[in-house]
Amino acid sequence: MLIAVAGVAHAQEKKSPAQHTAAAVLMDADTGDVLFARNADKRIAPASLTKIMTLLLALDAVAAGETSMDDVVRVDGSVNGVYGAKLGLKPGDTLTVDEAVHGVAVASANDAAVALAVHIAGSEQAFVARMNAKVVELGLADTHYANPNGLPAAGQRTTALDTARLSRFYIRRHPEALAIHSMRSYAFRGVTHTNHNTLLRSYPGIDGLKTGYIKASGYCLVATATRNGVRLISVALGAPNPAARDAASRELLDYGFSQKQ
Repeated sequence: MLIAVAGVAHAQEKKSPAQHTAAAVLMDADTGDVLFARNADKRIAPASLTKIMTLLLALDAVAAGETSMDDVVRVDGSVNGVYGAKLGLKPGDTLTVDEAVHGVAVASANDAAVALAVHIAGSEQAFVARMNAKVVELGLADTHYANPNGLPAAGQRTTALDTARLSRFYIRRHPEALAIHSMRSYAFRGVTHTNHNTLLRSYPGIDGLKTGYIKASGYCLVATATRNGVRLISVALGAPNPAARDAASRELLDYGFSQKQ
């Protein structure tokens, strides 16, 4: 993919960030300008970055009055067989939409994502249809979803550029969500779940957004931070380990803020 960005080419010759990733994009959240891109159209399994779309649709449903943050989510058998990060939900359990949203955003809970999807759309399949309809609406040509949590599924894919565009739309449409994404941990019924976005503890100005990992995708992170009134979104996909993922995200954000000084 070729992206013409004024003043960036020469800077990239000096130092190209995020080299230890399969793909990377840095975007100005206010303007949508791409400040850096490498393999931006490379298709990769989205892993838990899928949950950005799930949360977008959930908060859209709240805004539209289809549900409320205080509504009760009744967990059904759709959570059976869900593995990985979880809140430990079982069929017959209940929780509020607010608790489910926190579970998805902070704990990256796969079972909470499914329960939230069923609550909003009536079934997981109907929710996935909404996800892909939003993909079309947003013009994310290289993205397709097969479930609401990002666990491995045939045909599920995205790119660094699509992920940056989705993330920009999400935080501009629901800026209130950043108060949740910036939480370092979330306690649910006596169990504290730690946010996997470790940059929240070490990078000044960061307040989101989402990590992801499955074997097919490697370690991924969408990070967003503000400095001197400028908000940036970095997307690092396919890093070999969490340290490389975090380092790539730091490099991208540092590079972007240095261009904005």
